[in-house]
Amino acid sequence: MDRTSRPRAVGKQRHAKGLNAAARTAAGALVVVAFATVAGAEEDAARPDKAVMPPLQEEAAEAFLAVGRINRAGFKTLGGCSGTLVRPDIVLTAGHCAGPRRETTFVFVTGWRQGDYHAAVEIIGADRHPAYRIGASHDPRFDLGLLFLAEPLDDVTPLPMAEALPETVALVGYHSRTPHLMTGRLDCPLVQSDDRLAVFDCPVVSGNSGGPVLTLDDTGGWQVVGVVSSRLPLPDGASRAIAVRNLSWVQDRLRMHDRRE
Repeated sequence: MDRTSRPRAVGKQRHAKGLNAAARTAAGALVVVAFATVAGAEEDAARPDKAVMPPLQEEAAEAFLAVGRINRAGFKTLGGCSGTLVRPDIVLTAGHCAGPRRETTFVFVTGWRQGDYHAAVEIIGADRHPAYRIGASHDPRFDLGLLFLAEPLDDVTPLPMAEALPETVALVGYHSRTPHLMTGRLDCPLVQSDDRLAVFDCPVVSGNSGGPVLTLDDTGGWQVVGVVSSRLPLPDGASRAIAVRNLSWVQDRLRMHDRRE
């Protein structure tokens, strides 16, 4: 019995792969983007990355319940990204993760850990930054998307957003190398940034796309300051994360949503 679209069910799931795309440099963007590939892009099994972000211990992962997996076709079909609950019924992710549905069911799953999870809710709509084009050359500057849930997750606290970008951040999410555990690092150094993009010295692979870049606020709570978009391959086979840091479009869309509530 397939119970994947029901909230707060328990089930099994296979690992995720993402979309193929090329990256290009746009005027004013970081030069390194010219060598980037989508973080959720198809991976060459013969040339695996030398480093991936490790699994988080269960207690550490519980602090990131608002970060979940975006699964295609429930739990039984390969495909997915990471995303963050920013309203009880809205998930922030990468634009290339918010592509056309094409009769495929999408599900947002929180708390996934080796077959158990906290909640699973069907995604019923999507919105992408108007400057991001699915099927065109990948432009990470605008790689932002919002996903709308069939019902709110009232027992999961959404994460707020902020603009300040510190020298060290946390990157968390799910990737294809360890698909059944949340992975991440809380000590990712900032390498380079401009007004739209930032590069961090932490590796990302398939499935990390759409995951949040996080910092702590003054009260010790986590807040979102970016979204993982792409990976910058390095000569030694490792990679660095490229993230969208300009979230003004997202904030505008959320303000519109809040006014309608």
